[in-house]
Amino acid sequence: MRDEDDTVAAPDSTPGILLHLQSYSEIVMWPWGFTSTPAPNNSALQTLGRKLAFFNGYAPQQAFELLPTEGTLTDFSYGDLGVASISIMLGTSYFQDCDPFETTIFPKNLKLLIEAAKMVRTPYLTPSGPSVININIGEQQSDTIQISATINDSTYNNANGIEPTQQITAAENYIDVPPWVSAPIPVAFNMNTSDGIFDSPVEEVTAMIDISDQSPGRHTVFIRGQDADGNWGNFSAAFMEINQSTGINYSSSQPDDRQIKVRIRPVPSNIITNIELQVESSTRIAIEIYDVLGRKVRSLSNRVFSAGSYDLLWDSRDQSGSLVTSGIYFLRLSAMGKVSNYKIIRTK
Repeated sequence: MRDEDDTVAAPDSTPGILLHLQSYSEIVMWPWGFTSTPAPNNSALQTLGRKLAFFNGYAPQQAFELLPTEGTLTDFSYGDLGVASISIMLGTSYFQDCDPFETTIFPKNLKLLIEAAKMVRTPYLTPSGPSVININIGEQQSDTIQISATINDSTYNNANGIEPTQQITAAENYIDVPPWVSAPIPVAFNMNTSDGIFDSPVEEVTAMIDISDQSPGRHTVFIRGQDADGNWGNFSAAFMEINQSTGINYSSSQPDDRQIKVRIRPVPSNIITNIELQVESSTRIAIEIYDVLGRKVRSLSNRVFSAGSYDLLWDSRDQSGSLVTSGIYFLRLSAMGKVSNYKIIRTK
């Protein structure tokens, strides 16, 4: 909830976006509508509005500039709840014909809706950062795949004012586990510019992904960029397909490749997943299953393993005994103060 005082801003960390779709005028608007006084979060709301308006080409402005109003949905949701609220005036008439809706209004605003979905976790923060567009996943070359993208800090509609832009200073990617997930532990991989230096508001970035320890099948690549003011922008994502011929055999990484080796099979699995351990010396090992949102699904083991080979089975059931849905899960292995994550793909 936002403070009842209309001059007090909602916290920058407030999640969620309310989009109010109505007709007409081709305008993107933010609170307030009942007064010309800027809302306490006006700077962030304006940045969000100009970012969204870039993708549908509509004019961005404070709602009061179109027409003074009382009791609108966007003023209420922002004023009482602190939720970032945007009104989108669709099209060019109250009763739009089907043809312009299907050929123009829908495709333009679909881009806006997709962009809004990327920013919904932190709508007062990430619109200030650069956008990620044109992700390209290259062909698999043995144990590597090259990825590339455009990081753009100028994706704003400046029809009613200029939104500041900065040089891009960094870009990074994550494989399957984005940074807002606490477990399995997300890992960031730096990306480089195509010309070797970050010196522009628009940069082409690339990275070579080592897939030697990745399971075959579909993976998700998340990419984001940072500008010179330290603003991280929203994530964009794309699927990466790894051929069946490449994937997990014996995965030797943390905790210690001299002590523990892990093999997951089959990949993908239907119901039963076999987890083969090779332990070189007596070690306490905790093995847990997590979903892609970082929620613990099942604890399989937490005991001391003597040196030797072991087969552990996961029957695709959670801690309560219910079958989990198909999708991607992670086996989290903790030993000797270190943690390693292994992917499990569960199919129907």
